[in-house]
Amino acid sequence: LKDPSTLPPDLRTPVCLIVGRHADAATWEQLRSLARATDSTEERDRYYDAFQHAADPSLARRTLELALTEERPTAQWFPIVPAVAEEHPDLAWEFARTNAAALLAKVPDGGAFATRNTYFSFVAAPSLDATRAAELESLVARMVGDQAAAETAKTAEQIRLNAAFAGRELPKVDAWIARKRSVQ
Repeated sequence: LKDPSTLPPDLRTPVCLIVGRHADAATWEQLRSLARATDSTEERDRYYDAFQHAADPSLARRTLELALTEERPTAQWFPIVPAVAEEHPDLAWEFARTNAAALLAKVPDGGAFATRNTYFSFVAAPSLDATRAAELESLVARMVGDQAAAETAKTAEQIRLNAAFAGRELPKVDAWIARKRSVQ
């Protein structure tokens, strides 16, 4: 921070992502201040991207709230909720459901990242909860309509498969870890 030239350019993004992931409230605010203060689009994106991956759920909530603001250009707000969903799928999904109309109003008919037909699928996809698949189908049917049915069905099926796999395999992983710990 004191002398950015001391950090090689190829390390700036990974370092920012690590800082954002492990941020406390003061660090989150500092990243946000840095993002607001810079004239560089690359730096601004780096700082915003960093706190989209915060491990702390309270900071993830604060990050989600940015999706409803005009702090970033409309074209750059799309990844916020899906990015938070990668670490906090339940939190991001509840936010998306609660704010579905406001989020959908920002999604253009076509786009490089998401469209009205795919946005909620991107948010729901990281879930390992099979009930999320039905919630996704219901939300999209109500908010978007039949034109999104095919994409939604693919994501819902993948969520169900992932949930079944996790339910079957995670207990085995937990048992293996427990055995390894008991040996040490």
